[in-house]
Parts: sequence; C-alpha cells; structure tokens
Amino acid sequence: FEQKKQIAALERPLLSKGDFLVERNRGVVWRTQTPFPQVLKLTRREIIQEQNGKVRFQLSAEREPAVRAVNQVLFALFAGDFAALEQSFTSSGKVEGERWRVTMRPSSNALAQLFQEIRLEGASTVQRVELFEANGDRTEIRFKGMQVNSALSADEGKLFD
Repeated sequence: FEQKKQIAALERPLLSKGDFLVERNRGVVWRTQTPFPQVLKLTRREIIQEQNGKVRFQLSAEREPAVRAVNQVLFALFAGDFAALEQSFTSSGKVEGERWRVTMRPSSNALAQLFQEIRLEGASTVQRVELFEANGDRTEIRFKGMQVNSALSADEGKLFD
C-alpha cells in the first residue's frame, strides 16, 4: 500500500508505504515500512500498535465503543463487505466496465463524528480508499500488487497472535 495522510493543520501530507494482510475472520495486520517500521493489528477484540517489537498502544473494543465501531468499518472496508458497510452508511456508486466507484456517508451520529465520507474504487478488489474525516483530515490509500489467497501460511497466521 501507499498512504497519503493530509492533516488539516499541516501544509504537506504524510507519506507511508508498506504491506497488509487481511483474514476475514481474524483481522487485519497493517505493516508500515516507511517512513519508519510499525505494525498495526486490528482484530474484532482490539487494536494494537507495535513498534520495534514493543506494544505502543492497545485499545479494547469491549471497553471502547468507538474502537468497536471503527473496527467494524475497517473490517468491512478491507474485506469488501458492502452488505456490512450499508448497515452504517448510505452509499451511491457507479460501475464502468469492470471498474466501480462507491461513495459512502455515515448514517449514524457516532460514525459521523469520525468520518464525513468514504470513497472506494476498484475492480476485482478494492484499489483505492479515501477517508474524509470529520476533523478535516484526509487519508488516501492505494493498494498495489494485491494477492488473493484462500488460506494463510503458518507464518502469516502467527502475525495475528
């Protein structure tokens, strides 16, 4: 992935690159390689950020309702689960040949406090995500070289532990 985060208060966007792994039932492992290595793990139960092998922060979905809401949205985004997304967003879209675009706006006040709008583009998989946050920040994520496999290797499975 390549990510460009435009923070409203900053003139220049923050750029990062890395890779990620999605396992529909277990979560997402988001590994940033540049500008510095870190790992973000999203599971249904928690969000964990690790840097240099050490946990920097850990948020529980049981104790933090906002974490649960964000996790549900992120799981659905990465899994391309539009049925789940339509439970929390109103959407409009367009299909042109094999390509598609979807614009989603939060239908709940809780999500509206986080996001103004989410835009997705893709073909057989999601290729671009834009998050327009309620605070004026904007994140654009482009996915490249995606591979869709049916099962995790043993090493990939360990990333979720």
